[in-house]
Amino acid sequence: MDPDKSERKDLLNALLKAFSTDSSLTDFVFFYAPIFDDVIKIAGANLQDKCSALIRWAESHDKTDELIKAAVAANRDSPQLKAFVAQHKRKSSATIIQLVPCPYPGLRPFDATDAPFFFGRDEEIKRIANLLKE
Repeated sequence: MDPDKSERKDLLNALLKAFSTDSSLTDFVFFYAPIFDDVIKIAGANLQDKCSALIRWAESHDKTDELIKAAVAANRDSPQLKAFVAQHKRKSSATIIQLVPCPYPGLRPFDATDAPFFFGRDEEIKRIANLLKE
């Protein structure tokens, strides 16, 4: 998704409402979107600057969909995020955002933003695949 000016403003407002304190934004990035961690550390002194920097970085790295999905996963009860997704969902052909509650209380489903935590199993996967082929 490559948001236009209006969508960018809507997304900014949704993020500001969903993560209304610096600590809630920091927690969101730490737990749900670690790829954005450096962005909020250098973005600016206030919450709006940090959220704006997140959106700009996501756009420039083609990660807007990941930002939106992570925000929804972190704050599924946010009416502003739900409204943003509903309003702009049709414009993003690649985005699949599920607003279904997680069936495992206290846990969230894994998604692409968790990729940095899952690595180093290539050899094991090859070995198991070879055993299955035999």
